[in-house]
Amino acid sequence: MSSDKTFYAYVGTYSPNGEGIYLYSVDPKTGLLLKRESVVCSVTSPAQMVIDAQSKTLFAASEVDNYKSGKNGCIVALSIDQSTGSLTQLNELDSLGTWPCHLSLNPKESLLLVANYGSGSVAVFPIDPATRQLQPSSAFFEAKDNVGPTKAVGAQPGSFSNSGHDAPHAHWFGTDPSGQYAFSTDLGQDRIYQWKLSDAGALAPNTPAFIDGPSAGCGPRHLVFHCNGKFVYMLNEESSAVTLYHFDQSTGLLQQRQTLSTFEPSYRGSSFGSGIILSQCGRFVYAANRLRNTVTLFSVEQTEGTLTFVEEVWTRGDFPRSIVIDPLGNHLYVLNQRSDNITIFTVDKSTGRLSFIDRYIDVGSPSQMVFASI
Repeated sequence: MSSDKTFYAYVGTYSPNGEGIYLYSVDPKTGLLLKRESVVCSVTSPAQMVIDAQSKTLFAASEVDNYKSGKNGCIVALSIDQSTGSLTQLNELDSLGTWPCHLSLNPKESLLLVANYGSGSVAVFPIDPATRQLQPSSAFFEAKDNVGPTKAVGAQPGSFSNSGHDAPHAHWFGTDPSGQYAFSTDLGQDRIYQWKLSDAGALAPNTPAFIDGPSAGCGPRHLVFHCNGKFVYMLNEESSAVTLYHFDQSTGLLQQRQTLSTFEPSYRGSSFGSGIILSQCGRFVYAANRLRNTVTLFSVEQTEGTLTFVEEVWTRGDFPRSIVIDPLGNHLYVLNQRSDNITIFTVDKSTGRLSFIDRYIDVGSPSQMVFASI
């Protein structure tokens, strides 16, 4: 993206500290955020978001379990005003599950994929090409039983991390770069489900339909595809480790290659992995650690995709829910849920290393940030 464009940032939050989605303008040179409107969407806990490539439509999930006095969450389609960045609601639908915790778009941006954490379900919603409104679900799957052990076998010594092995918990749902295949992680079952996805939004299990995580109790959380389409990196929440998979683009299947801790070797104690992102150049992977309150930097070997631990950096906040890099690749933002702030780091594009900018953005219970370029 060109630096002469106007950049907006939308920050999703958890209630009650957060009151909705907040709108900021972004200084591309300094990375600083300037609040433009306090609340541009006031649904309860709009903590999960995804935005289309043209910055015209933003989709948000209300991460609740009582939508319209029922037991599910809510997904919302919002149009973006191209002159001000303000949001106008197009429509909303039941997410078909409890606590929708992840949203993504297929490459054609014709389908919205939703993972519902509380109910362990995933759903696909077609998007009307003319109105960009959400349409009734075209596919739905709810996992049952087969949960993993409470304690993560592959965790660091001294860990008591236990966040979700009471039941199935879908935590991520997205596609490969071609859009022909989809994957969903289940933290409670320690599984990655492998799907075939049609243009119309139908899901069919691949063969095999799922693979187990790298270790019992690891808690698969989020995936990220490398820009070459051949490598996939998964953050394991409870074992606090990143796993590399090789992706077969002809079959849509994953094969495990490497698992590496997100901590320095000396660390002992509990922590929960949260966010994982890839640098624009594909040379670096970043992972966020809650309780430990750090961001870990890995370098990527470009032939096989293997990771090498480089360093951990203190977030300067508490309980980093997610991390994100701006569209120019110059700044990394940490959304610190419990300390109610966002911290900003410059990114050295040659080494991947992070340097803290001594400025804090105050916002209640931030969860996720997405960018619009207008």
